Amino acid sequence: MLSQLAELEIKMLSELCDSRVLTEQLYSKLFGHPITVYASNQQGISALYEVISLAHTAGLYGTPKLARNVLNLASSGTTERLIKAMKFYDFIMVAPPSAFIHEIERGNLTLGEIHESVRRIISAAEQAGKNVVACSNAYYVTKDQHQLREVYIHTKNLGGRLHRLYRSGDIKRVYPQAHMLSNEELLHEFRFLDAPTANQIIFTNPLALAEKIQPKITALPTGLFTPSIEGVEAKLEQQVNLRMHEIYGTSPHVSVRERVTKELKAIIVGSRGSVGSSLVAYLINITEVNPLAAHYLCTSCSYMEFVPSADSGFDLPNSNCPSCGGMLVGDGHDIPFETFLGFEGNKVPDIDLNFSGEYQARAHEFIRELFGAESTFRAGTISTTAEKTAFGFVKNYFEMIGKDSVRDAEIERLAKGVQGVKRTTGQHPGGVIIVPKEHSVFKFFPYNFPADDKKAAWKTTHFDFEAIHDNLLKLDILGHDDPTALRALHALTGVDPKNIPNHDEQVMSLFSSPAALAYRPDGGLNEKTGAIGIPEFGTDFVRRMLSETKPKTFSDLIRVSGLSHGTDVWTNNARSLVIEGSMSLKDLICCRDDIMVYLIKKGVDPAKAFLIMEDVRKGKGVSESYRNTRADIFDLETIASGQVAIQAKRSSITSQLADPQQKRLVKEKEKGLLIIYEVALEAIARGYAIGNIDLLRSQAHTYLPLPQENLILPPFSALDGLGDAVAASIIAARTIRPFISLDDLAQRTNISKTHLATFERLGILKGLEKSSQLSLF
Repeated sequence: MLSQLAELEIKMLSELCDSRVLTEQLYSKLFGHPITVYASNQQGISALYEVISLAHTAGLYGTPKLARNVLNLASSGTTERLIKAMKFYDFIMVAPPSAFIHEIERGNLTLGEIHESVRRIISAAEQAGKNVVACSNAYYVTKDQHQLREVYIHTKNLGGRLHRLYRSGDIKRVYPQAHMLSNEELLHEFRFLDAPTANQIIFTNPLALAEKIQPKITALPTGLFTPSIEGVEAKLEQQVNLRMHEIYGTSPHVSVRERVTKELKAIIVGSRGSVGSSLVAYLINITEVNPLAAHYLCTSCSYMEFVPSADSGFDLPNSNCPSCGGMLVGDGHDIPFETFLGFEGNKVPDIDLNFSGEYQARAHEFIRELFGAESTFRAGTISTTAEKTAFGFVKNYFEMIGKDSVRDAEIERLAKGVQGVKRTTGQHPGGVIIVPKEHSVFKFFPYNFPADDKKAAWKTTHFDFEAIHDNLLKLDILGHDDPTALRALHALTGVDPKNIPNHDEQVMSLFSSPAALAYRPDGGLNEKTGAIGIPEFGTDFVRRMLSETKPKTFSDLIRVSGLSHGTDVWTNNARSLVIEGSMSLKDLICCRDDIMVYLIKKGVDPAKAFLIMEDVRKGKGVSESYRNTRADIFDLETIASGQVAIQAKRSSITSQLADPQQKRLVKEKEKGLLIIYEVALEAIARGYAIGNIDLLRSQAHTYLPLPQENLILPPFSALDGLGDAVAASIIAARTIRPFISLDDLAQRTNISKTHLATFERLGILKGLEKSSQLSLF
């Protein structure tokens, strides 16, 4: 230190405040003093975010700090200095004496000294005109979590340092209890004070502080805030229409025009999403994925023909244009635009833009130049203690305290408790958050350097990006090896990958056989496919999938790709269905969109199909409310009549739908019945019958399987207009005693005359007498 001062020619004590001396190295050794800051209103939230951002960037010296040049806070000194320090604050907090029990145990303080310090703080606060608030000094919620903190006290942080409470050789391991204290516990902690003073700091002052905070303060604003570029709407519409006419001719197919109009209206209003499902994105060359249904297109005369039987246009065989004789190109992958926005325009997914890894940094810089450095931030991530790491922490803890034989159950209990604790921050590999220029960043989040690295080129959101996902635009500008490899292959072979036909039988054969590669017999390879060098398909796991599924079409490859991602999606799940031969790839749900597309094709309302897909994607399953919606269109009379009646009704509706003139006359309810009929026929084919409603056994909403009878009983809600109250009244009444007559049923339930008439017509009341009165003649 003295040599450093000599180099800086510092000779006087007063010169120690010189900026040359207050270097980052010295600042990093300052511990500072903890403060608590509350936002009293919504504007205070923004101010708080700004303070946090300053501490984590300009004030980042080892740990985040805020400089106080005006006031010097000291733990000792005159009462006058203490009063002067307090005047800066709105209120003063005092911790319970038990928070310093470790200092007492180590001989640094006595309990009497702690009590006297608290009294002195309260006295100084009164002179400074500040309220004193008693706090728990909590680091966890409940008392039984104390040992979890002990684990972390004995765990090194990412910098290699142990916790400030840890002392080597401390056999007793006395650490302060730091749970949320109840009122009774706080009164016990501050029992050394007179009753009025204790009540003041425990009850009166905290309530006064709470009243100063306005209600309905939110950490984030509601709604979506997207950036704006002047004139972008008109330019987008112009480019889309120009490109649409270039590809599809001067009079594009009505399906193309309607899709473009629909998308432009939704996009210009403002939203974002998976661009692979957007025709607009395809037309302006953001994506190469054409989301229209499978179709042929003539590049010479713009002849267009949709092929409903195909799942992907890449699977359409080579064909000539019936109009001009030119070669037709197959395209289209049948991806609903609703995947992009949702049916109500309320979906907020991300935009994934895949670049060569060599170009990714340039793409990021372009975004920063376009929207401004003050409006662009890398999407922050928060790394927490993982399961395996938690087990390591717990085992290390027991080793450090000298416990060798600990039950596995105890280790597992503690490991579960220490999981999920924040360890460090980072950044999404490609995510960039855009804040509209007309809004301050502090309206949405504070920011920091990733992993506290002051040399980082970008600042990141202080919140995990998932927390602000629905409020701000996030671009996923990802780096991939595939574009790099394609460019290298282009340079090596001279073959432009864009000119390779989408429908090439030899290329397709590589996914089921290596024959097209013409391996040398003595090459030593024992491969069943030719996919070993193909991205996404070249791993051992996926190559085994390919050898088992033997995909024949491009749409099959999409299905394999979907099934190969995620735990137990293929293994212990879909694989058994394929291997056993009960299903083909085409029959499986291979990705989330399959759910929505399948349900829509079977007549389910598109908005409900989308919501069901989203719930399944999020792991929620199919909620009871969606199951019940099918009962609204249940045709009990037809289904209870058996297979012949079901097939006849189904054929009637499908033939109407196939006729362009009759299609418009088919009601939505009738379309929805198609899937009901198919499920019923599938059940019949497997040996089950769909029975009639049974007064004694049918449930309110749930279909009741009776395996011993090979029967499925429909619920009462399968009848149109029969509500929850009526169904509940029937079930409640039959629980007391069986129904003996129609009169008995009517008197003891909420059933109406209309329902009784329907019950009688459907044969549900067979065996019941009309009246409960006995006839003597």
